[in-house]
Amino acid sequence: MLLHQQTVDRANLKRPVFAVTAGRSGTKYLQKLFALLPDTLSLHESSPNFVHAMRHAQTNPEAAVAFVRDQKLPFIAGQDEARYVETSPLFCKGFAEAFIRLGVIPDIIVLRRNPREIARSLLRLNSVPARTGLGVRYLLQPNDPGALPLPLWTHMSNYQLCFWYALEIERRQLRYAEIFRDLGRRVVEVQLMELLDFQRFRAVAGELGFLTTAVKDLETRFEELAQIRHNTVGEGPVPGVDSDLGAAENAVWDGIFHYEPLLRTKVMARYEGVAPAPIPDDEA
Repeated sequence: MLLHQQTVDRANLKRPVFAVTAGRSGTKYLQKLFALLPDTLSLHESSPNFVHAMRHAQTNPEAAVAFVRDQKLPFIAGQDEARYVETSPLFCKGFAEAFIRLGVIPDIIVLRRNPREIARSLLRLNSVPARTGLGVRYLLQPNDPGALPLPLWTHMSNYQLCFWYALEIERRQLRYAEIFRDLGRRVVEVQLMELLDFQRFRAVAGELGFLTTAVKDLETRFEELAQIRHNTVGEGPVPGVDSDLGAAENAVWDGIFHYEPLLRTKVMARYEGVAPAPIPDDEA
């Protein structure tokens, strides 16, 4: 128990930051942005990787606790850098609660992208909840305990399942933002397009307690990084996508309405008037 408490204390000293996001939302780009800051270890999906425990953790929360206690916390505690940032989209899939239970309560970045863009991007990768290898390994699915119910989901299209997943993460983003604020932690909410602006990135870093004003050549390095971001993932033809996206999405919205009647209003308001966001080349 003494060794565990020492690990917890050292991990807390790193003032860790995790992302709450669906993926396909600029997580690698976000990781590289924080890697620009001094004395900061910024990682994406590094070892020990949440994915090795994610699927088991959906039906056995103790698996998530064991993974965080025995692997992730010792790894964080053992780093030399003063700050730790991880942008893995798996943190919000059973591991946030494990961190809280073990006494290491991070700050969070709620990284959002339009659910339609995320769903199209996932479908392009053939990453479909419950139906493809990537989907089973990395994504939540409607029959997971604690996930947003979707009646008759086995009869829905691949695109509809990807869209459902994007909505489930929106729901979790709302939930975790409230939980971590109640726990007294910093919660920064940002959309992908905002992170293409240097001043907005500085503001996000500042809200999380990172000092950026004296970092030499930070804006120059930011602009160099931003220049390599563009591709059109989620735009144009997508293999297997429904011909009428609106109708396909409405069926999903109708299915979840009785479980989250206000979610559609909140999500639609969030993305109204927001242009589609390209994501970095290395996330294609």
